[in-house]
Amino acid sequence: MIGKASSPNHDSALLVIAKDSDGFGLSINGIVLLLCGFAESGTFVLAEMLSNINRYKEHKIAIANHEITIFPIDFFYVVNYIIQKQEFFCIEAVFEFYFEVDTEKKAKIKDCMLKTFCLYDRKTRKRTDILYKIEDLIKRKKT
Repeated sequence: MIGKASSPNHDSALLVIAKDSDGFGLSINGIVLLLCGFAESGTFVLAEMLSNINRYKEHKIAIANHEITIFPIDFFYVVNYIIQKQEFFCIEAVFEFYFEVDTEKKAKIKDCMLKTFCLYDRKTRKRTDILYKIEDLIKRKKT
């Protein structure tokens, strides 16, 4: 759940990736991408990570309640795998960030955790948690 940050350098952000089946939002090649957050800093940090994936490619993402970590590029392998396999999809991912702000007032990620990763069925309004399957999905995508 997105909630109030526990410190000025801690925040959460929600990433939603959906097939443009309902005509909402700005669609790029049939896919809608939304960034949401309680406070603006988490959303900005997520946007920074997404925009500069090569800068963060060696920065690991912890998986909540699991002992594994993944690289950001692996996260997008999983997202691409889901997009390729599903006719309709709505992926929800909540990230929790700890970051530091440098002298140029730019946020730099210190720690990142994937708290929620699920498929959302907009018709039934049900979520299917796939956080526990992420390691298997990464292996499957790479083979």
